[in-house]
Amino acid sequence: MAGPAARIAARSDLAGAWDERTFSYGGRPCTLLRLPGPVAGGLSVGGAHYAAFSRVCTHLGCSVNLVRDQEVLAFAFNYRPPQGERHPQLGCPCHYSVFDPLRAGEAVFGKAASPLPRVRLEAREGDLYATGIEPAPEFSG
Repeated sequence: MAGPAARIAARSDLAGAWDERTFSYGGRPCTLLRLPGPVAGGLSVGGAHYAAFSRVCTHLGCSVNLVRDQEVLAFAFNYRPPQGERHPQLGCPCHYSVFDPLRAGEAVFGKAASPLPRVRLEAREGDLYATGIEPAPEFSG
């Protein structure tokens, strides 16, 4: 769903893979990630790959956070990604749902059944802008 353009970061603010910036768009908390490769619904510019997602868990609406440590995913979320998919994930600390940014925010573990809504991105000169957000699904809880 299209919305007003809002500057969310300079591309230089996200220098490497898995750098993150949080922001609000359309009244929703969101996160912008620089990823190691292109993803569906993301944006690739000059060899860099970005994706942005709502941080509102699709289970019951808690805020998800980027979980970088695989041992935290295993211990706190009871989730160990398959070999080859061991990278940071977006995790909900309320009911332990896990969303994979490299699979377009797909719910890969826990009670959430729907992916995180994606934020549409555009590059303008050296900046990244949010220009829309997918509709939020009904909570699955």
